[in-house]
Amino acid sequence: MKLLELWTSLSDERKALIKKLGIAALCLYTVMQILGFLFPMVLLIGFGYFVYKKFINPNPSILR
Repeated sequence: MKLLELWTSLSDERKALIKKLGIAALCLYTVMQILGFLFPMVLLIGFGYFVYKKFINPNPSILR
């Protein structure tokens, strides 16, 4: 109940600031989750491209 009393006692400017911070935190969390999902895939694709350029492109008989 104290939290509700605290919220009602806050000014409109403070309420708006708290809402903006909450939305920003949620957006940052979402972006970090997406990056955490994509980063390993980007690393794997980069490694695969490096291996292709270094070993397979100069010597295509490896694939036979």
